[in-house]
Amino acid sequence: MRSSWPVARTRVHPVRRGLPAAFVRCTDAHRGRAELIRARPHLGDLDPYEPGTPVAQLIEARGLTDAVNLALNECPFAPSGPVVAAITHAATGSNRYPEDTAPRLRAAIAARLGVTADQIVVGCGSVDVFQQLCLALLDPGDSVVCARNSFPEYWRTPNFLRATVHRVAMDSLTTDCAGLLAALDATTRLVVVANPNNPTGTVVDPGALKALLEGVPEGVCVLVDEAYGEFCDPGRRAPTLEWLAEHRNLVVSRTFSKALGIGGVRLGFVVADPAFLATLAKVHLPYSVSALAQAAGLAALTDEVLADVARRTEIVREGRRRMTAALTAAGWVLSDSQANFVFAPCDRAVEIGEWFLDRGVIVRAIPHNGVRVTVGTPGEVDRFLEVAAEWAGAHRASDYF
Repeated sequence: MRSSWPVARTRVHPVRRGLPAAFVRCTDAHRGRAELIRARPHLGDLDPYEPGTPVAQLIEARGLTDAVNLALNECPFAPSGPVVAAITHAATGSNRYPEDTAPRLRAAIAARLGVTADQIVVGCGSVDVFQQLCLALLDPGDSVVCARNSFPEYWRTPNFLRATVHRVAMDSLTTDCAGLLAALDATTRLVVVANPNNPTGTVVDPGALKALLEGVPEGVCVLVDEAYGEFCDPGRRAPTLEWLAEHRNLVVSRTFSKALGIGGVRLGFVVADPAFLATLAKVHLPYSVSALAQAAGLAALTDEVLADVARRTEIVREGRRRMTAALTAAGWVLSDSQANFVFAPCDRAVEIGEWFLDRGVIVRAIPHNGVRVTVGTPGEVDRFLEVAAEWAGAHRASDYF
């Protein structure tokens, strides 16, 4: 309904008298619109998560007809047939709410990992469970410790809750566990280690990670995010699940989005002490894991599908080896990635990203940070390396890396 008040007059609703005028003012610019809703003031200093320009928009804007998307660390292969069939079947019952705590899925995960179902909590992607952790752990003035160059949600989500985040410098592009330990203080409630780390792909030495766990006070939560763990070469992955009994403050998060290849259905989980997870349940969003996601997760854990996942994961590792060898030979300076991507630290990342995009290869250019390239199918890796060779012929790598 259009306002009948004079255009330049300020209106103050009776129940809002005494609030700052900025929150209740209605001027010509807002004529016919509702009053401005008051948000928490500190959110004005925060930026929303930036996933990059949607690939479909990039393709349309550039008029590309055969673009290769290597920007989002996704699995390059379509879900296995049994997973698609399970999602399709579950869709027929979409008029019903899903099982709230996903008991069958939790039991299946537990059986695969050799833990108990009460040690598992599932969420709408592992980032959802990370938000639950922050809600359960952090008060205003508390602090989180993490690596400086890592997944942005590690500092964005705590900032929502007015917690402080101490971002510790990397050690040769690897999370510095000793540095994390040194950054702890009386306010610390959460320490985060992404292993492998995004965007660098590096892993910490298992001994260094164990030393971190030994040094963190038992009342402080240590989250080890293993979203990319399946891509590690044999022997590089820390035995975190074996440490759970000894370190009750350890929480391990994993996902179905990467190696298991169903990022589109949004499914992740954490493994932790049952007593802590009982507290975490108090901030759980009801029905956050859809029936389709639960069905997909159950199908993804069958012997048939896991055998397919293992085969595809080795294809990705081989693609990573090919990309690493070719780019290193061309003068690119890369991190020691153990994830499904390669990473080249670079101040001119946006320039490189634009050059590749003009040739139909979409990579992730992180401003003032580096270029991250997801390992695609063998054919997509071939295409990337062809364009990378063209780039090398037109540029001097030492000017960039």
